[in-house]
Amino acid sequence: MNCENSLTVTFIMRTCDRRPMRAQHYRSAIPSLVAIHDVFTGGNTPMLNMRKALEYQVNAAVSAVQMEDDIILCADFVARCLHEIRQRPSELIQFFSMRKDDLSVGSRYIAGYKYMMNQCFYLPLTIATFALDSFNEFEQQRTDNRVGGTDSLIQYVLKKHRLKYWNVVPNLVDHEVGVSAIDKRRSSKRQSLTFNYGTSL
Repeated sequence: MNCENSLTVTFIMRTCDRRPMRAQHYRSAIPSLVAIHDVFTGGNTPMLNMRKALEYQVNAAVSAVQMEDDIILCADFVARCLHEIRQRPSELIQFFSMRKDDLSVGSRYIAGYKYMMNQCFYLPLTIATFALDSFNEFEQQRTDNRVGGTDSLIQYVLKKHRLKYWNVVPNLVDHEVGVSAIDKRRSSKRQSLTFNYGTSL
């Protein structure tokens, strides 16, 4: 999709072959949605799927809204995303969070080393390139061997480059209640505190 000043924004969903219809479900709101599939072949495949999504972005030379396949989109989701991106096209923008300060402070910059939650965020091409270039370095130094944790890669890159990110409040997506397909030990109740625009699906 074209944005102001000829900025092209692609919408990418990281999904898995265990849930083959998920991406199709979201295409009613995002017709041009690109699906990147995790085939669960062993090891930390969600992280490998994250790398595939980064490779797609960098090879296509596009900035993108990256999302997981268990989110709830707000009404007019694409238009609201593009509105936020037009204001900060070169910065990482987070569309989902669970921070208490969301209720009292609202939209704001947050230090990159505090980044968490990869449910839905805008990743400009420059930072996507940083992330892809740093992927092997990140994996080598990582001490957390749990499956998943793709937000830790983004946190690592933001911290490395001393970048802040913009947290959008109210959030533009919510997280579905349910057992995680990545790690069943995770809480099923990881929801936004500020999602209130209504839903598009």
